[in-house]
Amino acid sequence: MFNTYRFPLALGFIALAAVSALADELPDPKPQPKPEPKAEGNKAPWTAKEIHDDWLKGKVFNYDVETEDGKGNRGWWEVDNVTETDFTMSQNLQEKGKEALTDKPRKRMFEEYIGGLERQIKDAAKTEDSYAMPDGVTYECTVFTIEKKGAWQKFWLSKSVPGVPVKMERETKRGDKRDYECWTLTSHDILRIKLPWTPKELAEKWKDGASFKYSLESDGKAGWMQIVVSEVSEEGFTSTESGEFAGEKEDGKPRKYTWEKFMREMAPPKYGTTESTETIETKAGKFECKVYTYSEKNGDSEMTTKCWFAKEVTGPWVKMTMQAKGGEKSMSSAMELLEFKVGK
Repeated sequence: MFNTYRFPLALGFIALAAVSALADELPDPKPQPKPEPKAEGNKAPWTAKEIHDDWLKGKVFNYDVETEDGKGNRGWWEVDNVTETDFTMSQNLQEKGKEALTDKPRKRMFEEYIGGLERQIKDAAKTEDSYAMPDGVTYECTVFTIEKKGAWQKFWLSKSVPGVPVKMERETKRGDKRDYECWTLTSHDILRIKLPWTPKELAEKWKDGASFKYSLESDGKAGWMQIVVSEVSEEGFTSTESGEFAGEKEDGKPRKYTWEKFMREMAPPKYGTTESTETIETKAGKFECKVYTYSEKNGDSEMTTKCWFAKEVTGPWVKMTMQAKGGEKSMSSAMELLEFKVGK
């Protein structure tokens, strides 16, 4: 039962146009024998409507980026303002140890977007491959390989991830010079609200460690939970969780988390969430909070979650409540901050 309350810690890109630019810059290759393509050429594994339906609440796609100089960079695409015909997209990149380069959102038409991709892969060679995400989810992909003299590029496209490649890789050689990029998908999620602090602020605040203790309640049962943060770096941190609920004790093992995962799983959805302000008092003190309330429906079931965040409690909630209803059954639960410590 304690697992129900686990702290939610458990919880740029090679632009498609780049292929077109590559094709314009390089000389035409010598004719190569290849399998006879279908008359209409290769198609993307999803339609414009399927992309629209998946992106309706906005979307963010996070990637690890490797270049000829090594690994450690990250990129992300953000999709927002989705209508029946168009959307806005920004493509962002952050090189290791540097400030992020953020792109201005640009309006794109669904039909033009998917048409641009299909023009690039029209005559590409096709193979089948599997791609394993860091969270263990595996996607079956079709790999499209485009070759030019001195250059090649590959797109891994999966029916399960509408609209973007789960992996992109390219290489160009000119004499002794090698230009290489590989973008691999690490996570994708709906858009979420911007929390009161950034990963950089969290890393600075928690650099000497932090701890948070909560009371737990659920349908008449009670307990507590403590989270100890350590090994803080620019990439993430280690969390050790322990506690007791309904007489069951648990001593947690250290687990590593990235800042991206923490921010993504702590923040409520951007769409369908209402925001307000409220002053609340707990055993840990009195706090001015931003309050986010959102509901999720699944068939005849509905769950409403309410989260209180305070700037001075950098990181987790001050308070969180959940109410779930399914048919004639209902359940409510809550966790509230008892004490916290940041630094040594």
